[in-house]
Amino acid sequence: MAGLLLLAAALVPRRAAAEATEALPAEAHAISRSASASRDAPVLEYAYGPRAQLSLGGTVGLLRVPRAVSFHLALGALAAFENAQQDGPLPDELGRLVIDLDTSWSLDCWAPRALGAGAAVELGTGLGFERARELRGSEA
Repeated sequence: MAGLLLLAAALVPRRAAAEATEALPAEAHAISRSASASRDAPVLEYAYGPRAQLSLGGTVGLLRVPRAVSFHLALGALAAFENAQQDGPLPDELGRLVIDLDTSWSLDCWAPRALGAGAAVELGTGLGFERARELRGSEA
């Protein structure tokens, strides 16, 4: 973990004098993962019909270094439950746990010029752990 933080610090460009590194920033990424259609997006979600599905997760920003190419470090977690065969309203058959450490670089200097005002481009990598298991035995 310490090695990953040192590598991330080495890859971040030199800080401009007027910009300061921010610990525990309000936004974990330049582009929020909650806008993603991915099943692993860390959001609160419940769906029913015909199979129940419940996801609960979030991302916490650990570090933000604002620059022409801003650096973000974040920790995310997701717990997801779903039914594979049952038609009940509560998901109790399958469960997944996802925990990840993300690093991302947002191209703040390039995106607005190339794509217009308000545009954002973010490149990232993640290191994580995912575990899935059956919560109850299948009934034959």
